[in-house]
Amino acid sequence: MTDDRLPSVSADGSARLLEITDEQYHADPCEVPSLSSTIASIIVKHSPYHAWVAHPKLNPDHRPTSRQTYDLGTLAHSLLLTDGAGLRVIDMDNWRTNIAKDRRDVARSEGLTPVLRHQYDEAASMIAAAQQQLSQHDDAADLLSADTLTEVPIAWTETTDDGVTHHRAKLDNVLVCDDGSLYVWDYKTTAGTANPHEWVKRAFDHGCDIQAAYYSRGLSALTGVSLDRIRFRFVVQERAEPWALSVVALDPPAAGVGVAKMEHAIDTWRSCMLSGRWPGYSEHVVEVEAPAWEQRWVGVS
Repeated sequence: MTDDRLPSVSADGSARLLEITDEQYHADPCEVPSLSSTIASIIVKHSPYHAWVAHPKLNPDHRPTSRQTYDLGTLAHSLLLTDGAGLRVIDMDNWRTNIAKDRRDVARSEGLTPVLRHQYDEAASMIAAAQQQLSQHDDAADLLSADTLTEVPIAWTETTDDGVTHHRAKLDNVLVCDDGSLYVWDYKTTAGTANPHEWVKRAFDHGCDIQAAYYSRGLSALTGVSLDRIRFRFVVQERAEPWALSVVALDPPAAGVGVAKMEHAIDTWRSCMLSGRWPGYSEHVVEVEAPAWEQRWVGVS
């Protein structure tokens, strides 16, 4: 993409905006395998071997995920960020008839995502509720502004004594403020509650802390804006009526957790890329402690 609100290339040439499709992004458009926040989260939560298996350029047997079933969150994401570009609404009740299947197949052959009318209408109601709530939000009304940039794919390199590592990220929404600071919003949907104090319990399991740190790092590399002038927010919406949402930011200690995990993932990635070795879990016996709530049994007769 090109837009004068963000540089197309960083001042030192190490970062750039990408003009690619979603499929090209997920296939990894970089010259050599690149790290993403998703792969970084897999390294932290599982192991380098799991990351190797999940990576489209490392695993020769990798197959891209093809979502063949209806997913409300994915559809809502498309409507909020791109106004449904790339969708083909099919006025049928289901996919069981030959006519419906034919129309679905034609849409896919044209590079479009087919969606049934009632599915589209449900997602449209969800997004209408999101827009109404955001318009009244003290700190997030700008998310609906025409000045925001949506679906921003970037790639950057980092050079150390060990060589060059390649990175990529795709930001949902970026706002360049008049003072040069940047706001980044990432849209999440949940089958549970969007209550910030409850959602955050799952956010760390899903790698949201790593994502915030990693995306901010990439945007800083592209723009030269210091990390303390980049504000990262999650817009979290429930996938059931009344489609309630909240806007969530990690406080400094929580953000620090994400930075520490990200640094560990980057160091591990760099080491594995240099050695060509992608270990799984420990090759030694690991002695584990009982959780605190289980230790109460000690001494009970």
